[in-house]
Amino acid sequence: MGKLKIEAPKNGETALMDTKAKGGKEPTISKPYRIIHTQHVSYDAETRSFVGLPPEWRQALCKQFAVPIAQIESARLDGYTSRIPTILTRLKTYLVEHGGLSLEGVFRVAPDADECSFVKHQLNSNEFVSCQDLHCISNLLKVWFRDLPEKLLNELPAAEIEAAADSNDLDRAAETIRLLNEPNQSVFLWLLDLCVLVASHESENKMNSKNLSIVIGPNLWTGSTSDPSLEGMALLRFTAKVSGFIDKSIRWRRRT
Repeated sequence: MGKLKIEAPKNGETALMDTKAKGGKEPTISKPYRIIHTQHVSYDAETRSFVGLPPEWRQALCKQFAVPIAQIESARLDGYTSRIPTILTRLKTYLVEHGGLSLEGVFRVAPDADECSFVKHQLNSNEFVSCQDLHCISNLLKVWFRDLPEKLLNELPAAEIEAAADSNDLDRAAETIRLLNEPNQSVFLWLLDLCVLVASHESENKMNSKNLSIVIGPNLWTGSTSDPSLEGMALLRFTAKVSGFIDKSIRWRRRT
């Protein structure tokens, strides 16, 4: 993706067709000739997106799932240090505008698998318009985090997660969150703010901070660790600590 500069032939060099016409020896690689400019593609560094993509390239470069956070299209939002992936804000907006906050079991109830797969394909192709089942939208928010090449909370030390989960002081969760590097910290704070919004409609959707942490937590951590002490039942107990940490984090964020 850049400008192609056509230089004049150097001394003793000619284009391939001229060489053939003169009966000379055909060079291995000729200089470019008869170049036609049919498409102009530019990269917007602010949004991390391509402008002017040919249709046949659009699907490959508009992929939204299983892409590192630093490489995906994103935008600056007030209150966050790093850009937030556009796909997240798009899903949140659709969920809120279509009454998803009042949907009982939002983020917990599994959607129709075929429709969810179809909507995910549409989002990956930048062709999404609407869907019939709002549970697809909340589920795809979880899927986006689950599909990340490197899970959002993997960089946090296990001991810090456990200490925050066991502490009665919600500020302990805040201290652990500050250990996250950017852009993970900003994206995690954005997710917490979404959970606070969903939990504020608990009387309708039956989803409080604890319920949300249980269904969202497994998507933010691989379920494995390099710590040799965390194996078997200890690993299962630690998985519960991750949910506890997220619960405390949601409650801390709601208080701030």
